[in-house]
Amino acid sequence: MENRRNLIVAVVLCIGILLVWDRFFLPKSAPPPSPAPVAGAGTARKAGPAPETQPKEAAPALAPGGRAERGPERTVSLETRDARYVFSTWGASVKAVYLTGPQFRAKTGDGRPKGSALEIVRAPTGDAAPFVIGFPESGFSWPDDVAWQVVSQTPNQVRFAAAAGGVTVTKIFSTVPESYQLRLDVEVHNQSGGSLAPRLSLTIPGRQDPDKKGGGMFSYAVASVEEMVCLVDDSIERHAVEGLREDPINKSGVVKWVAADERFFTIAAVPPQQDLADTRTCRQTASSEEAGAVTVVLGPLTLANGDRHTYPFALFTGPKYRDLLAGVAAFPMEGVQAKGGLSAADVELDSSVNVTFAFISRPMMATLRAFHGFTQNWGLAIILLTILVKLITFYPAHKALLSGKRMAKLAPKVAELKEKYGNDRERLGRETMALYKAQGVNVLGGCLPSLIQMPIWIALYSTLSYSVELYRASFVGYIHDLSSPDPYYILPLVMGVTMFVQMRMTPAGTDPQQQKIMSVMMPVMFTFFQIFLPSGLALYVLTNYTLGIVHQVIVNRLDKQTAKLRPAKAS
Repeated sequence: MENRRNLIVAVVLCIGILLVWDRFFLPKSAPPPSPAPVAGAGTARKAGPAPETQPKEAAPALAPGGRAERGPERTVSLETRDARYVFSTWGASVKAVYLTGPQFRAKTGDGRPKGSALEIVRAPTGDAAPFVIGFPESGFSWPDDVAWQVVSQTPNQVRFAAAAGGVTVTKIFSTVPESYQLRLDVEVHNQSGGSLAPRLSLTIPGRQDPDKKGGGMFSYAVASVEEMVCLVDDSIERHAVEGLREDPINKSGVVKWVAADERFFTIAAVPPQQDLADTRTCRQTASSEEAGAVTVVLGPLTLANGDRHTYPFALFTGPKYRDLLAGVAAFPMEGVQAKGGLSAADVELDSSVNVTFAFISRPMMATLRAFHGFTQNWGLAIILLTILVKLITFYPAHKALLSGKRMAKLAPKVAELKEKYGNDRERLGRETMALYKAQGVNVLGGCLPSLIQMPIWIALYSTLSYSVELYRASFVGYIHDLSSPDPYYILPLVMGVTMFVQMRMTPAGTDPQQQKIMSVMMPVMFTFFQIFLPSGLALYVLTNYTLGIVHQVIVNRLDKQTAKLRPAKAS
């Protein structure tokens, strides 16, 4: 009775955790749709033809007191080893970002030309693209459609300039070698004839693809939900676009970074080093359930007539490799006393990787990367990680199996107690517990491995779902992406069979009929779960149950050998 009750409680807990996990921690998802244009760190798109790079221009004459009419949109490009950036004269912004590394090049069957780069930012116009600036609450007018012009361009830098309200602004984008970073210097020149106290703002838009919503944990594709994120006073504010229309966020304090974030990619901005006396604001808004934006507003800085000031931003536009994110630092701001300053470690841009049980998932990912270092195969690395986890949990698992064996042998005596005290449930419970205690059986021993494994399982799910290292990582044969579900359901089905075999090998306990039912129901249920989860996780579970079968075989043989030795000792 106790064994059945413990089993039912374990099943209910597992299902409850999965449902709570799906409801509160997982973003929604749906089958992958055809690509559609998005702005910000939207779902990865196929690359179209590269925009034509404009030739270097001479600096135009800007009239700081007036406002020039904006001409047709023009684009210029910069390229690094790993990415290509397309800038627009509308907004002096990053209109498109293409990832050109081998991991992100299209393969056969990807739905885009083989070998084409992966587009992670595609805005309809530069006005709706990342890194548009503004001057809210600054005492002068800076229109959204101000006329930006290309002042100059080199292979590593592009310079824009615009003038309005007596202020001339220059935006300089510079590439950072061998990284996904850009440096943005915003120079503000006061030519208004009086003193100004401008508050500079920088905005990153994001768009939630409506076809990517709905379905939750049990839809085919793992979610790629657009979220507006910022780190303020060491607290992460992370909100999906669809919720910001009714409940916008406006939080002031020490703003370390802002980002439009999704599963594998992020578009982030790190403001200049902040004087602790300077109050900055993170604003997260949405104009609809699909279009949102995150904005950082810097504190006011007094500029006398003729004064200039430069605001240096560190920008990140690419995949969420934790080591690269951890290396992003804030630039010092000239003329401002930054008390203590912010180093790369202080910025903590790597905290944008949204994992659960980070204290487990982070060392787990580090171990996985170490295994990949000498196997050169992420699937083999997952198998080795599973073996390591099994070794770590071996002792409690072994104790649980031995406890189960002893409990199964006591089944006849428990049946006798049921016949004797069947009408007195309280007495039956006391006598059963006394029997288990006398025989050294721990009735909770079978739950211990599950309790230990559950946070590991959830952390591994989070790691496999949100680690860009596994994006499009091949294993063997038809498995070309361990971060996505098995397209042919082979791993989940084989996992279900191994789970069924292991449960049938487990001692029947006090209620054999109940165990037979559960040995069918549980594999079917977990097979169904695994169909919709990353194939890397299915590989982990399959390996785990296979090792469990081996462990059970060893325990059964040891038990038989012990049983043979007992009569010999007795004689």
